[in-house]
Amino acid sequence: MVAVVLLTLALGVGAVTAIYSLVDATLFRPLAFPESDRLAMLYLTRTSAAGGASQLRWSYPKLEHLRRSAASFESIAGFTRADANITGGREPERVVAEVVSAGYFRTLRVEAALGRTFLPEEDRAPGGPPVVVLGHGLWQRRFGGDPSIIGHTSSVNSVPLTVVGVLPRSFRGWRRGSPMRII
Repeated sequence: MVAVVLLTLALGVGAVTAIYSLVDATLFRPLAFPESDRLAMLYLTRTSAAGGASQLRWSYPKLEHLRRSAASFESIAGFTRADANITGGREPERVVAEVVSAGYFRTLRVEAALGRTFLPEEDRAPGGPPVVVLGHGLWQRRFGGDPSIIGHTSSVNSVPLTVVGVLPRSFRGWRRGSPMRII
């Protein structure tokens, strides 16, 4: 009987500790970026006639309009998460990606570990150069950590993209969680 009580108590304490650790890591600790207290996320929402709200994605033209007209912000960047298929060199692989605007890394004050991040002219508006910045883990696993990957082409969702940089090992993207594999 004592063993059952101790086991129940141990499981309860373990569950509470695990939940607290998750809440602490996701809500209480500051983001791992310089001056993260100055970062803000803007949402575009639509309110229905019934009073409910739904979150919308920012279009590139709307993001550009905000960037041009919002003088009170030092920097504005857009991003979204997406699943992506990467091919080239090995078997196709499905990865989690962040599709970002060129100002994303500048806004977060993140420098590439190898190569560079995006240039303003590389924003993915029609006609922008097709480039990609790889997450450190993907670069290590898929490309063997080969520094000569910079300048080579890899296909993401059947679109050939030139690799221009590799992110630091510690970079996890805007949202906490697993490291971004490809950007």
